[in-house]
Amino acid sequence: MSIEAGIGDSKKGLWFGFLIGLAAIAGGVICVLFDHPVSGTALGMGSITSLVGVFVYGSRKKRAERERKYRDVKKYFIDIFNRLFY
Repeated sequence: MSIEAGIGDSKKGLWFGFLIGLAAIAGGVICVLFDHPVSGTALGMGSITSLVGVFVYGSRKKRAERERKYRDVKKYFIDIFNRLFY
């Protein structure tokens, strides 16, 4: 997969996630307006909680990947330095 395709897929995923989250929150508000406060609150809070959870999970996964790449590059340059000077 090319980088451009990956970026496009990522943007589509963000938009679809936004639309799904917006629809779920709107559904919760509609439930509350039609005198179903418990189900409306559960739907609204559940959708917000899942969106935050996905965001946090993705952020941690990207951070772990960056740290792994940093360790790999650091190890590579230390190895080159050792070969050149020792």
